[in-house]
Amino acid sequence: MIDITINSIGKTYFGNPVFTDVSLEVKEGECVGLLGDNGTGKTTIFKMIIGEEKQDYGDIFIRSGLKIGYFRQQVVTYHNKTVMGVLYEAFEDVLAIQVAMHGIQQQLEKEQNIEENIQKLGRLQVQYEAMNGYDMDEKMSKIKVGMKLEDLLEQDYNTLSGGEQMRVALAKLLLENPDVLLLDEPTNHLDIETSQWLEAYLKAYKGAILIVSHDRYFLDQVMEKAYEIKSGKTEVYYGNYSDYLVERKERYDNQLKHYEVHQKKKKQLEDAAKQMRIWANQGDNEKMYKRAQAMEKRIERMDKIDKPVEDTNHMKLAFDKGVRAGKRMLNLEDYTVKIGERVLIQDGNLQITAGERIGLIGDNGCGKTTLIKGLIDSDRVNPSAKIGYLEQNITFETEEMTTLDTLRHYHPMEETALRRTLAKYEFKGEDVFKRVATLSGGERVRLMLCILVLSKVNFMLLDEPTNHIDIKTKEVLEKALSDFEGTLMFISHDRYFLNQLADRIVEIREQKLISYVGNYEYYKQERQKEKIAKTNTENQRIELKSSPKKEMHDQPKKQKGNPWKIKELEENIVDKEEEIDKLKQTLENVGANYEKVININAQLNEAQEQLEAMMEIYFEAIE
Repeated sequence: MIDITINSIGKTYFGNPVFTDVSLEVKEGECVGLLGDNGTGKTTIFKMIIGEEKQDYGDIFIRSGLKIGYFRQQVVTYHNKTVMGVLYEAFEDVLAIQVAMHGIQQQLEKEQNIEENIQKLGRLQVQYEAMNGYDMDEKMSKIKVGMKLEDLLEQDYNTLSGGEQMRVALAKLLLENPDVLLLDEPTNHLDIETSQWLEAYLKAYKGAILIVSHDRYFLDQVMEKAYEIKSGKTEVYYGNYSDYLVERKERYDNQLKHYEVHQKKKKQLEDAAKQMRIWANQGDNEKMYKRAQAMEKRIERMDKIDKPVEDTNHMKLAFDKGVRAGKRMLNLEDYTVKIGERVLIQDGNLQITAGERIGLIGDNGCGKTTLIKGLIDSDRVNPSAKIGYLEQNITFETEEMTTLDTLRHYHPMEETALRRTLAKYEFKGEDVFKRVATLSGGERVRLMLCILVLSKVNFMLLDEPTNHIDIKTKEVLEKALSDFEGTLMFISHDRYFLNQLADRIVEIREQKLISYVGNYEYYKQERQKEKIAKTNTENQRIELKSSPKKEMHDQPKKQKGNPWKIKELEENIVDKEEEIDKLKQTLENVGANYEKVININAQLNEAQEQLEAMMEIYFEAIE
């Protein structure tokens, strides 16, 4: 079944065409990527699908009754709401039914309008089940854990950082479970672990998904089909991102071959027509004239084939060879990183030799940026190292300067040389007179890269260098850093970038620096082995601790009915039953407060599960 169809739409802003002939199709259950350079209109297409913008021409068809959810790059505002309150907005209709059911149950307990209320309750229960109300708590638990929101639930939404608010907005959208998800850069504010969880979730998602993303690893995991917007038109590709790259190269090669054959044939005809005219003139041969004219008309009727444009990057980065440094570039022994009294890294050890490429990863807030910043003027770094630092939020000494004056400030040169250099980084014409304060995130990255490339550095420290740049610029940066002969240490959540560049992954985990010699894929495999080993060990420990059969087998017969253990279990069961009774009483008095009903229900479910577990252990103990 087709959910969305777009036929030959076009859009123009202030006389400038954004795209001229975009067509695409999204089927039920399909995960589709929308690819293209910045400015090709990907976000505009999303806004057209939900009706926020109109196309100038062409048609957009949406299947009747389709529920569409849109995750956009802008932060959504909520007033006077906790994170839990924002998330439960996804279940507004379900919660209303739950409260109504609770009210009817209270009336039944008081034996009021019994027959009428039983019928009402039955109808509500059918509706509640159809809306998956009984799965609500399980779904909420799954998503808040996967999106790492457990520690934020009671916080006021407006006090969160922008990145945290975006995570909450994405979690809320997933809870709403629309028929079609429109995801605009969904992994921008996610760490690696959360991105992996989101990939697994989307792979199992039953609805359709349309994604715009610069995260190539993410696209490789979830994308099944892609539409690329190029020169204002769309081309369709099947498979994931890697498949798209292979197919795109094959198409270019075939188009180029076809173009060259066409040009060769055209030249042959042109040469033949030219020769016939020469012969006609020499012999005043009317028949030869007519042949030449016929051949020229044939050339005119030939299909016009444009030379295919290769996807080449205009930016050409090349780092100069820096000052030679000693073999050991960095030596951290028992190194501690703190912010105030908070310890981020405790007695960390890390040695880096010249030429190594270190990818630094870890959860948000674990100390990655603090560690890298601390190395800039550290005595733990080889004195011969000349450090180049690209920070996450790039600032310049004078934000009011133009890009031209900023480059001149760092590298005094003739204006012609400055402009030629800036042009390599896509600052052309009037762009060189843009004030730095007005530059976008991607433009700031390009300008700082320009400054660093001209510096003879031998130790590069990069903090999330791919955050604000498109895929083509990422590829240029990867190529330049691959050719960089110095030492490289970079923080990144971009797993594709890590795979391309890192020859060692260093993870900050549990306040330690843990090394894995290999790229991201190697790290991923090793971590999986570690988790399996840990789970097996934990299961064995639990089995040994809780298995009464093993205890009875290993202990003397007189220890089987351990009276103090049974007495303790009985006391715990009584306490838990009292806790459940109090929760039930509280639930009767909360009225129509959705949030309280949900919180108490969750506590009640957890307490009942704990009681069942206690009873099972108790019965095993008294056997």
